[in-house]
Amino acid sequence: MNKIRLLLLAAAVFLTVTALVAVWDAPPLRSSGTTATTRPTALEKIDVNTADEATLAAVPGITPEMASAIVAKRDRIGRYENLYQLDDIDGMTAKKWKDITQYLTVLPENP
Repeated sequence: MNKIRLLLLAAAVFLTVTALVAVWDAPPLRSSGTTATTRPTALEKIDVNTADEATLAAVPGITPEMASAIVAKRDRIGRYENLYQLDDIDGMTAKKWKDITQYLTVLPENP
């Protein structure tokens, strides 16, 4: 009888630990898309060719003025081909460029 209780206890502990690990490793619940109220992570890269000013301004290190300049340059040149084209944005420094580009990407143009 004690062996059965011990096995049941071991099974209960195992199932509890397994459930806790599954919850701990699960991705966070969040709505799709990035808005001005949510900050992107390095895993959720933002395409500088499609992002609006509010989305860009939500990136840590990008001020609203820089976001506006990024969009204005994009409108002027058509589209960004790479992130190096951001280096002449007002307020951009080498350190700031390195910090913000972990959140940004340039996706290929859709045909």
